[in-house]
Amino acid sequence: EILRVTGVQTCALPICTFYFTAGDEYAAHLYWYTRTDGAYTNSTVTTVGEPAYELHKVSDSSHTVEYCAVLGKIVFFTDRKGIKFVLTDSHKVHKLLELTDVDAELRGLEVHEQSSRLFFTDQGADVVYRISVDGESLEAIATAIEDPLDLAIFPTGNSTAWLFITSYTEGKIYRTNLDGLGLEVWKEVPEVRGITTVPKNGHVYWTTGAGSLYRSTVGGDEVETLGTNYGDLVDVTVKPGDDGGDGLMFITDAEAGVIYAFEEDEITGDFATMGTAVVMTDTPRSVCLRSKKD
Repeated sequence: EILRVTGVQTCALPICTFYFTAGDEYAAHLYWYTRTDGAYTNSTVTTVGEPAYELHKVSDSSHTVEYCAVLGKIVFFTDRKGIKFVLTDSHKVHKLLELTDVDAELRGLEVHEQSSRLFFTDQGADVVYRISVDGESLEAIATAIEDPLDLAIFPTGNSTAWLFITSYTEGKIYRTNLDGLGLEVWKEVPEVRGITTVPKNGHVYWTTGAGSLYRSTVGGDEVETLGTNYGDLVDVTVKPGDDGGDGLMFITDAEAGVIYAFEEDEITGDFATMGTAVVMTDTPRSVCLRSKKD
């Protein structure tokens, strides 16, 4: 297996450690890469340009990593039956949760920092859960969604937020509060896949298996088509910029085997229409980011 990382702009901006998940149903892992000084090439990574980027893989025996989420110096990730985490200074794998349900197939994962909770989907059992970051107080908060896939949180206050959940099977994006109350269909989107939010700008972004990328306001108005003619877009991740225009958007095309990065224009605040292929590998899945300050 050869993974190629062509980072160039990524670490010139405030993101200096970039995590992603990739692999098929038999061998999927959590990876990260870091910047190195000078060209670097070996059997597992090929870097292009200066500076160079070195690829690393987390050694997890399950080989079924799905999605990841970062809280400070902790990177959480779902495997098929549970949640694990690594600390960014050691990357040793620790177990947080293991479900005994034979139908369990964990997918999307999100952190709500204000409540110190993780939210995740179990696509096999049709359940959306939440659990504290210390592994206590597991609760099912939604059971009426068929094959829940990805999810994203849009904070609305110190302890309140909207939770968005996608269902590829139903072709719907749901919205609820963090207790699972008031569950409603927010939008009907055929083949919807990944979802993320940017509270700073009031936007929700989502992708489809038909190869399109969209965004709208959190109220669901003013839908914009940001990209089309990709393959199977399974994930979108956005790091909002400050006034210096240092934002980044990543989209994951599982069919093409590429993760693209798009830089924010410092004048308009919009993302570039042409992206850079920063990772090329078989079946990339999701991206999560650790900021430089962490």
